[in-house]
Amino acid sequence: MVLVKAPLVNEVAQSPPMGWRSWNCFKLDVSQQSMLSQVDALVAPQPGSTASLRSLGFSDIGIDDGWQACGAGVNGSWHDATGTPLVNETLFPDMASMTAAARAKNVSMGFYMNNCNCNEMSTRSALPHTYAQDVALVASAGFSALKIDGCGNNHDIHAWTAAIAASASPRLVVENCGDNNRTHPRGGRLHWNPPLPKDLVGDLCTWQLYRVSKDIAPQFYSTMWNLQYTSAFTAKTLPAPLSRPGCWAYPDMLQVGRLASATEDRTHFGAWSVSSAPLVLGFDLTDAPTLARVWPILSAPLAVAINQRWAGHPGGLVRNASETFEALVAHGAGGDPACANRKKCERATFPAYQVWAKPQPGGAVAVFIVNLSDGPVDVTATLAEVGFADEQAKATDVWTGAAAGASVKSVVASQLAPRDNLYWLLQR
Repeated sequence: MVLVKAPLVNEVAQSPPMGWRSWNCFKLDVSQQSMLSQVDALVAPQPGSTASLRSLGFSDIGIDDGWQACGAGVNGSWHDATGTPLVNETLFPDMASMTAAARAKNVSMGFYMNNCNCNEMSTRSALPHTYAQDVALVASAGFSALKIDGCGNNHDIHAWTAAIAASASPRLVVENCGDNNRTHPRGGRLHWNPPLPKDLVGDLCTWQLYRVSKDIAPQFYSTMWNLQYTSAFTAKTLPAPLSRPGCWAYPDMLQVGRLASATEDRTHFGAWSVSSAPLVLGFDLTDAPTLARVWPILSAPLAVAINQRWAGHPGGLVRNASETFEALVAHGAGGDPACANRKKCERATFPAYQVWAKPQPGGAVAVFIVNLSDGPVDVTATLAEVGFADEQAKATDVWTGAAAGASVKSVVASQLAPRDNLYWLLQR
């Protein structure tokens, strides 16, 4: 197998992708009409403003599972005898016209392959791999991005990216959602299997973003649990960061707008911002009250700018609190945030607080202090600890844009409220 090298990795997704994807709010209930309604909401100015989500940088609308014609192909699959994927044309009568309508509004559209819903892995074992045929549909329909899941028969991520490089759309933004051609140690194919650090060295990363954690749930501790998995790819002890332009670590789609409070939404968004995670929304954009509620978070210009800028490192964990506690973590878009059935949740240990930091151009540093606990905390981080070179800094509150101090010598979060955060930009 000849690996796809520089052109795919180095020219696409130089900053973390921003957009929206259907799974968290719609799951399998998707259609051409519902996708175009999200496009319209993305480009519509917010009441009282000339700005839209599109003008803020959220530029892609992604379809997840649910578009295929389950059982319409050979052996009960959704591929015909030539390997061509079959679309449910009742739901999606004309995908090419759909993507064209989005492009006319300066919005790109993303697609989804190696699907889970139809359980094709168990029905199509006698068919050959269909990488080229699947990618041909993506290209002919005019999609600009492709999420590759791990539930079908096509498990070689490099075969996927080789097929893309040879297709009519070689510059697709590829999400590797656990399709890494590995098996369970006890035998059998792993349905979800994230990349390992060794898979990401140099030219081996032939995708643009890669999942590092389980499916996210609309629960604060699920978001923070997923966040922890970025650390293996952003640690400063690594010879070079594994999360980088063209190859971004991704702790899954945002649950902003679906959490229990504005505080949790803001902390969740800030955590993705400071760690260079792709910013992919997952609430129904046509829900005007929800959009209005989260608009101050999504439209905070510094939060988006910090996420999108690159100054040699994606941002990462600086320090954990020594005090810890346990919490129940839900997983999956349909997970129960309250964990009423505890057997469906995972018990995990969290530090009471964390300090994260991301370098910015010109010697600036973004500092994010998060209180994970249910009680107030006091946290102090020195400038040297977070990577700021001078003895004092000018601090700006990322959420408000207001000055937080003209000559601060440390970052102090005093009585930081539960699940809240302090997010500062330090400058010379």
